[in-house]
Amino acid sequence: MGDKIQRHTYFHSSNEESTIPSADDLLRALEVLGAGVVSINRGSSVIYADTTAHTFLNATAGQLIGRLLYDLVPDGFGRLLKKRVEPALNGLTGDAFEAWCPAPVGRRLRCRCLPSSWGAMVVLEDITSQDTGQGIRGTKQSTGAGHGPAHTPGKEGLMPVDQQSRYKALFDSMSQGILEYDAQGRLVAANRAAVEILGVEVEKAQGCSVREVLASIPEISREDGTAFDAGALPVLTSLATGREVMNSVMRVVFPGKQAHQWFRHDAIPWFKPAGGGLGGVFGIFSDITDMKNIQDALSMVNENLERTVQEVTDELQKTILVLEKQKETLKTIFDSIPVMLVFHDPLRQTSMANHAFERLTGWPLAGDGLPVLLEHCFPDPERRQEVWDFIKAASGTWKDFEITTRSGELLTSSWLSVHLSDGSLVGVGVDLRLCRLCTQMGSDLAKFAAAVEQVREGIALVSIDGTVEYINPAFEGITGYTRLEAVGLNICSFVDYSADEQRNKIFDAVVSQQKPWSGTQKRRRKGGEIFDAHISVSPIRDEAGRIVNYVLIVRDVTHEAAALNQLQQTRKMEALGALAGGIAHDLKNVFSPILLDTETLMQDMGVHHPFYPVLDEIHKATTLGIELVNQIRTFSHSTPRTKEPLDLYPLVRKFLSFLRSIMSPIIDIDHHLCPKGAVVMADATQIQQVLMNLCINARHAMRRKGGLLTVRLANVDLDEKAAAEVCPVLIPGPYVEIVVEDTGEGMDDVTVERIFEPFFTTKKPGEGSGMGLAVVHGIVTDHAGAISVSTSPGKGSSFRVLLPRLPESALTEKLNKS
Repeated sequence: MGDKIQRHTYFHSSNEESTIPSADDLLRALEVLGAGVVSINRGSSVIYADTTAHTFLNATAGQLIGRLLYDLVPDGFGRLLKKRVEPALNGLTGDAFEAWCPAPVGRRLRCRCLPSSWGAMVVLEDITSQDTGQGIRGTKQSTGAGHGPAHTPGKEGLMPVDQQSRYKALFDSMSQGILEYDAQGRLVAANRAAVEILGVEVEKAQGCSVREVLASIPEISREDGTAFDAGALPVLTSLATGREVMNSVMRVVFPGKQAHQWFRHDAIPWFKPAGGGLGGVFGIFSDITDMKNIQDALSMVNENLERTVQEVTDELQKTILVLEKQKETLKTIFDSIPVMLVFHDPLRQTSMANHAFERLTGWPLAGDGLPVLLEHCFPDPERRQEVWDFIKAASGTWKDFEITTRSGELLTSSWLSVHLSDGSLVGVGVDLRLCRLCTQMGSDLAKFAAAVEQVREGIALVSIDGTVEYINPAFEGITGYTRLEAVGLNICSFVDYSADEQRNKIFDAVVSQQKPWSGTQKRRRKGGEIFDAHISVSPIRDEAGRIVNYVLIVRDVTHEAAALNQLQQTRKMEALGALAGGIAHDLKNVFSPILLDTETLMQDMGVHHPFYPVLDEIHKATTLGIELVNQIRTFSHSTPRTKEPLDLYPLVRKFLSFLRSIMSPIIDIDHHLCPKGAVVMADATQIQQVLMNLCINARHAMRRKGGLLTVRLANVDLDEKAAAEVCPVLIPGPYVEIVVEDTGEGMDDVTVERIFEPFFTTKKPGEGSGMGLAVVHGIVTDHAGAISVSTSPGKGSSFRVLLPRLPESALTEKLNKS
């Protein structure tokens, strides 16, 4: 048979039009051939039927579209059609058969079932006139009727030319690629789709073997990604075994294309008539790329769906756990509420009551007691009905009732009834005895809170983890931090509040030792001012002895500390003065005969005596010693001075005239003097001594770089606060202020603490005795005044002397007496 077939009639030559025929072209071609086409979806419902099919099935388009194909034909033919079309619907293979279709069709039909992307296509051909009485005849066909066109035998062993042409048109119109190989595996025919899909070059491929044809495709693999073994190709397997090889899926990358495509490859053998043996094999290629992409997408969607379902399931399980915990929490809260809670259903039955109700009334929470709880609590029927009417009304008002407890006592209580959304009722009751107790406690707490709010000590309540929960107004005033700023912060986070390295040690010590702590430390207000604070930290314990809070009490003791420091300084100076006074008295007794004897010897020997210089040195040293003794006596107040009303203005002006002569040229002098009213009770010589010592110290501080010396004289009136800032023991009132200010080296805090001590000096040996400021302090103190200093390293010093001011009339009285 193969020798008689003109193979070129089945190849598309290179000059033929390569456009793939459209569906309309195929349908028109089938109508010309007298074939009817019916398209069905995967549910077997008709979605298209051409006019020829209308005639064959004896029905209009409206009667066909949407109906099951098997319902349009008699039962026997319908069952046969359903069986033969099912493989095509599953996308596996095509099928063909011939059968008589009785009324209403009344024809013998040849049916070809072909797979399609939407379901299947059934091609019907009326062969009533060709019926040979053979009943049903059928042959398995490849998708798209692969071998039918070439080898359906006619009377002479060849397909009639007109029928061959008709099937050739159908063969070339198929969307599946079809390659026909002879028994030796040489390419015989290829339809238009095969040329487009596989890129077969007709003239070159004619007569080529299977291996040679597929060799033009460099990249071909199985569905799992492994390469195809040449011997395992479906066509070769079918040639070797004579059996069909169906549904081989392969992944192909064609030359010149970047994206891969997926194909289902079927191999169907055909045999020569009358036992002539294997005639060849049809290789059918169906492009399933879209289907694979859809499958991959569906697989991904399924994976995402499974993952989403799992996530939702996990979340649901978490939600269930949360709800269970919330249920447990709500039950705990319900039973922990100190007021009585009772739930009633609309039928007057008690469904639930909390522990507070059981504790106060003695009636059980479960069992037989609940349904008849009202009867137990209110034995009197009339009273019970009154109670139930109040419960049902749920008016939102409170009403007092006496409940009969299990022990028979009466519990006076007040109740409120509330409607719930499900129609049930909840009663809220309070023990009036507890209310009276709470009222009393509330009154006591209000008094205590008012006391805490009004005390002068700062009070802070701190949680066990160190969080500030409350501060009173005094704490705000002392620290400068408002309640809004402090509450919620950790007590150890007040870094700016602590002026030293002890900021965390106090609280840590109290927490670790669980004992109170108190002491005085430096603290810094919010504005930066440093103050002395007496701090007490104590743990607060509950009835079980557990620490539940800490209380912090702060008291500003800046003035007290300053007064104590001043007192200590005064006592120290008094002790030093007493010691110095005793030493000065003894030294005077020692120096006096030395001075007298030295003067006598110097007079007797004369200036030209060899020992006269020695005696002169002894005389000078003794004189200096006596002067030092006098200074010591002045510091110790052991030398009484006569004081009288003194106008400081002329005294200071006269001193300034002298001051210029003892100052260095690199030092400028400025002054601001109040000309009137600067009258004090003082000794003029000692006041001059104060001015001299202060100015000499200023000169020493500006000896290297020079600077400005300023002297001020003013009248001031000090209130209690201003007086305390100068000296804690200074009495408020009118004062005359003398200020000596320089722009020299300044002093640090350690030096300032000792500058008024006798014999303390920062000068080099031989430059000073250290008695200057001690004498000044002694004179000012003896005049009931005070002296203070303001200084810092590199920014100069300012000494401020305050002497009690007298009225100007005191000076007039003095003049009148004189």
